[in-house]
Amino acid sequence: MKKIKNNEIILSVLIPTYNRKKDLKLVVKSLLEQDFNKKKLEIIVIDNGPSNDGTDLYMKQIEAKYPYIKYIKTNKKGCILAQNIGLNAAKGDIILNIDDDIEFINKNALSIIVSDFQNNNIAIVGGLELSFFKKKHHKNSNSEFLNIGNVSKWGEFSSDFEKLDGQTNLFDVMQFRSCCMAIRKEILIELGGFNTLYNYNGQAFRYETDLCFRASKYGRILIDPNVRIWHKASERGSGVERGLNKKNIYLNNRNHMFFMLTFFWKDKPLIWIIFDILIGNYRTPGFFYLLRRKIFDVTLLLSMVRGKVDGVKLFRSNK
Repeated sequence: MKKIKNNEIILSVLIPTYNRKKDLKLVVKSLLEQDFNKKKLEIIVIDNGPSNDGTDLYMKQIEAKYPYIKYIKTNKKGCILAQNIGLNAAKGDIILNIDDDIEFINKNALSIIVSDFQNNNIAIVGGLELSFFKKKHHKNSNSEFLNIGNVSKWGEFSSDFEKLDGQTNLFDVMQFRSCCMAIRKEILIELGGFNTLYNYNGQAFRYETDLCFRASKYGRILIDPNVRIWHKASERGSGVERGLNKKNIYLNNRNHMFFMLTFFWKDKPLIWIIFDILIGNYRTPGFFYLLRRKIFDVTLLLSMVRGKVDGVKLFRSNK
């Protein structure tokens, strides 16, 4: 893997957005306040709607004021498609994908990320996702960190990253969300960008984990606890209740089944498919999991089954 060169642009920050002008203003402000050399930076906002809340007028003003900021409008729906559009337009050696509802807590976050990539064995670096600014540092034993960012063969995803707050060393993981995910551009291009099979009517699930798994053959997947971000989505609840509607239940189960069959369940797939339909897990529940939570809505149960079945079909058609 080649080391980062002193190109004109080192870091390309990609921000997919849709009708979140208020949040977008805050993340742009957060980026402008970074101590990173702006001559080595470009910020690309991809409006994948496009928005109708005045985002375009705001971005035109920002583009005129800051030459390193670019605004792209597209009718293609979904953050995956937006991120890949941004990748095609990016000039930097490092691609930093961030959500439009985050803010960097420390002003040297971008500098830290670029510094991390001086290590030639690193493929992806993520920031530490926190649910509010003034997070107290945890004092946990090392044993509590063992499963953070892991994925089990049962389809369980460990994402209790806030336990790393207060740590300083880079932390190896199997996966994390793309709300602050940096990757070498050459790797992302080699992989063909984010996998668009995870896009469904403009929504996505498990696509970040898919990228982490595919990129792991090129180098380490890391969380840097020194890059601290506030993510508003962290305040919206968790588990199956976070998306308790037919569309989300379908999407989550479809994409989870496709991911698990791709990376974990190739051996004895029928047994795993039955297990997932009957049991499931935290974000992608099966029958027993839903009933245990006293969720008896027939339409949700049917959406769950349909999602899992379509995930199997998606896997078989893309072997």
